[in-house]
Amino acid sequence: MWREIASVFETNEKIAVTTHVNPDGDGIGAACALADYLIRQGKQVRFICDSFLPEKFHFLDTHAVFEVYASTVDYSDIQVLVTLDAHRKGRIGQVAKILDNPGIVSVCIDHHPETEGFSDYQVIDPYACSVGAMIYDFLDFQDFPLNHKSAQGIYTSIVTDTSRFCNSSTDDKAHRIAEHCLAVGVDTDDMFSRIYRQLPLEQVSIFATVLSRMESFFNGKVILQELRQEDLLHQARKISPIDLELDYFHDFNKWIHGIDGAVVLQELSNNEVRISLRSSANLDASQVMACLGGGGHRRAAGATVNASLKEAKIAVLKAMGEAFDEVSLELSVSS
Repeated sequence: MWREIASVFETNEKIAVTTHVNPDGDGIGAACALADYLIRQGKQVRFICDSFLPEKFHFLDTHAVFEVYASTVDYSDIQVLVTLDAHRKGRIGQVAKILDNPGIVSVCIDHHPETEGFSDYQVIDPYACSVGAMIYDFLDFQDFPLNHKSAQGIYTSIVTDTSRFCNSSTDDKAHRIAEHCLAVGVDTDDMFSRIYRQLPLEQVSIFATVLSRMESFFNGKVILQELRQEDLLHQARKISPIDLELDYFHDFNKWIHGIDGAVVLQELSNNEVRISLRSSANLDASQVMACLGGGGHRRAAGATVNASLKEAKIAVLKAMGEAFDEVSLELSVSS
């Protein structure tokens, strides 16, 4: 399929790449690496997303091609839309409207195991540690040289989606690709500083507040943390939800002994909650989140629901209860 996708790129000039709403390091890094390849091929490239780019990832947009989707902008000349790290059309938000362009060709490159199949061409590799690693495979297939710009994107993709080479998805190939990225000039200390040493003092305060009201369920097998709107409002410096570092919660939760699931609920508005779940080998996070209209991987998944914080909490506990066969116990506690 790489050959067919390469042919699509060769025969079209105006190409857009996108990734899921609330983009992460994998989708952004992969998109910027692919954009660099396409630009070096002489293509007109746009990186369009239905969310803002987190500030810490701005450095990856070396060609300044990123833009937030806007209904007032004309996208009718786009000939190809490449979707990265999104297994359903709904995951790319309003960018999906571009798929209505007459004659448009759609491409999907993803590593989620359950994909909707909404594209004309797709490469799905559930064993890939990240989509950035798949972009590396594409460049390798093309015998296209890795440069510093694309390597930064690919390295970011791998290091963030493997939680700094700690997740079970980390394999020898992930390390080999990272080694190649270092060989073309990627500075690991600089990358770590840009991606992880960015936590403002205000977020440390939020972190402490959320941890102080952490709850446990299912006899200690699950912990749940609520990040409320008010937690952000009480800070001296305004913090955007997109720049809030949920990864720090997940990193902390990994150190807690004996849990099979760690849930972070982020209240985006009075009727919208983002749910993020990390799990052990004993719980399939993607199946739990699928019950709430979301998805992801076996050990890491998420969903965004139109509900109050309390309703979202009950819903996620019910879904997890079904996985543990302990529904009635936890619903009585949570109602």
